[in-house]
Amino acid sequence: MEEPAKPKVDDFFAKSKPAEEKDTFANSPMSFGRGAVSNPSGRFERLSYEVDPDAEASLGDDEKSGPLTMFFDDGSQTILSRNDSPDVGFEYSVNPYRGCEHGCVYCYARPTHEYLGFSPGLDFESRIMVKREAPELLRKALAAASQGVDERMKTVFTTGEAAKICKVSQQTIIRCFDNGQLKGFRVPGSRFRRIPREMLYKFMKDNGIPTDALESGKRKVLLVDDDVELVELMTRVLEEDGRFEVRIAGTGFDAGMMVKEYRPDLIVLDVMLPDINGKEVCQRVRGDSTMDDVRIICISGMVEEDKIEDLRAAGANDFIHKPFEVDQLIERMCQLLDIETMSAG
Repeated sequence: MEEPAKPKVDDFFAKSKPAEEKDTFANSPMSFGRGAVSNPSGRFERLSYEVDPDAEASLGDDEKSGPLTMFFDDGSQTILSRNDSPDVGFEYSVNPYRGCEHGCVYCYARPTHEYLGFSPGLDFESRIMVKREAPELLRKALAAASQGVDERMKTVFTTGEAAKICKVSQQTIIRCFDNGQLKGFRVPGSRFRRIPREMLYKFMKDNGIPTDALESGKRKVLLVDDDVELVELMTRVLEEDGRFEVRIAGTGFDAGMMVKEYRPDLIVLDVMLPDINGKEVCQRVRGDSTMDDVRIICISGMVEEDKIEDLRAAGANDFIHKPFEVDQLIERMCQLLDIETMSAG
């Protein structure tokens, strides 16, 4: 008998429900048939759900079916995750997915689904993010590695590595770590100190140490807008300026995924997005303390003055009314990022 052809990723996407229907199952407490037995709301969600015991008891066996698995595009810009634990015998891992149908309740990756607006419970097992560009991302990472270790790929540093990057002695780094000037953590069960990238970056900025070893020299900008023509114009002008590296997200959902991966210096955020509004995106960014240094400029042509204050309260640093000149946007970006404004010549 001829073996049936294996389904391709595109086949899975074709059979999954459209993205706008994802809330049909998301955060629904009465779901059955997976590794997790509940679907608690994520820590960043404003609403939580509780099971009605009477309603649950009234369901028949035929109604207690598990949620359908749905697949979503993941726009991650990197594919390698670096491991720094002495308990795990490898340094890098590769995963083309986020979420897993295996449903192991102890999986350490479950909490990351909360950053995507999903639950770490049943959503983790039935809302699968697929990194379609995984092969190309891996090829680029391996090609870069063959030319030497790129410090921009690392997420956690030893005191020796931090000392080399900062061009100071290791004892200086240890002293700053121990007195709390340089934040980090100790490896459980040992005396080894480890320093997360964002903490090292902040330490270097606070002390006037050049950060070239940690960044490309260009400031990272995430454009979040579904207006294709405006995004193309902003991207072209920003890239021609030469001081900015640009990534694009067309929805608040995509923006939520890219912020954690890309770690932008600044977000240009349209308030009126096709899924969640800009205010909610601001709140989610500000809900993560590691994103405190990210600057947010909201843009819109349909926001009343009183709503602008609501956006600022939610975490926006600035607001620009549409339509606007891109040069005006760049000037405001430079002010927020504390970089020199280029005079017209």
